[in-house]
Parts: sequence; C-alpha cells; structure tokens
Amino acid sequence: MHKARSLTVSETEAMRRFVQECLRRADDVEHNAKDLTDLEGTSLLRIIVWATDLGRQLRRSPRKAASIAVRIAYENSEGSWEENAKTVLISKYGASLRCAHPAKIGEVLQLERFDTGDTAQARIAWITPSGEDGLRIGLEFIGCDNFWKLDWSAAENTRA
Repeated sequence: MHKARSLTVSETEAMRRFVQECLRRADDVEHNAKDLTDLEGTSLLRIIVWATDLGRQLRRSPRKAASIAVRIAYENSEGSWEENAKTVLISKYGASLRCAHPAKIGEVLQLERFDTGDTAQARIAWITPSGEDGLRIGLEFIGCDNFWKLDWSAAENTRA
C-alpha cells in the first residue's frame, strides 16, 4: 500500500487558497447568473460540495473540540445583527460555530469572547445547514494571532 506524502505548509496554503477561490466563484455564479439550466445548477452544486470537502481536508492547523461562549456581530449598509453562540471546533486560524442568522461566504463578522473580552474580525469561509439550529459556519480570523490563547505547537508537531 502506498502512503501519500504530507504536504508542506506552503503547498497546503496554496491549495487552500485555490479551493476558496473556486468556492467564491461558484457562489458568485450561483447568485448572479440568470436562467441557469438544471444541469448547470447541479454542476455548480457539485463544484461547491467537492471544493468544500477538499477544503476540509486541507487543514493549516489541528482542530480542537471546544465550547467557548462568544458573541458574533455583523454589520453592513443594509443592517446589522448580533447573537450569542458557542464554538464547536477551534483552530489556530479560526473556529466553527452555529449561527441562527443568514450569512454568506466571504462576509466579515466581529467575534467577542465572553470569558476574556477579546475581539477579532473573522471571515466566513464555509457554511453548512445545521438542521433546526440554523447554519454551521466556519470562520477564518483576519489579522489575529492566537485568539484562543492556546499553545498550538505540540498539536502541530504531531500532525500527519
């Protein structure tokens, strides 16, 4: 059996950026194209699903299950909202959590930790339906180092 080699950090980052760009473009086409045929709509959905699956395999850092109370806030020219939430998974570069408000990939949210009062901006990297709970969203921090105040070095050194 052949074991695949691990990707370097720069290879993983380049692939992750490519997958995110594919997701952004497919989302743009889906939302802005007029009169898509069923076949074209299905093809776009397949691209989004495949890119999302691939993106989940391209981790920049390990994930940790953690339920940390946060406030998420969104504001744009059309309105704003706030909601209290708890993280599901955290990483060095972001988090996933449930969100009851409508959200779109690429939107920027403000995240505030209740325990420390620390705040950070985060971009929505992915969205999946979460049953009656609304959405589960993946957030990527913008210009923030170690928002969770954890030592990630031990976990990163054991990563395959």
